[in-house]
Amino acid sequence: MHRAVLAVALAATTAALVAVTASSGADPTPTLGVRTVLGKMLHIPPGQVAKEDVHCPKHFVAISADPVNGANLIGYAAVQPTLKKASFGFGNPSVTTTYSSYGEAVCATGTPGALQVKAATAPGGASRALSDLARRIREAGR
Repeated sequence: MHRAVLAVALAATTAALVAVTASSGADPTPTLGVRTVLGKMLHIPPGQVAKEDVHCPKHFVAISADPVNGANLIGYAAVQPTLKKASFGFGNPSVTTTYSSYGEAVCATGTPGALQVKAATAPGGASRALSDLARRIREAGR
């Protein structure tokens, strides 16, 4: 008998594939642990952009970057190629009001030797996304 647990997470520029597998016999039962880590609340002034990194605990890998943007715009939400953190970029389109946002990293861990993680990324995507968001906010404020 062959058992498997599979989780797939897609973020703006990164995809992470997590698989925990084991075959029958003397092998221990595979386990998959998932933890959501909340980032700090960002209070973004009118017309400004902000970025934040949310780190996973030791022995965990980031599999998803979930932005909670409120009234702010999302510049990017991505799992970093090292799979140790999720990164976020937010922008406030308002000309008068400060709005708040934060990011959540979904982190996974598994049985030693049974957790397989692969990541793919587009280099520089987050930096370009935040620069583009800042430009659009400046242009909208004119």
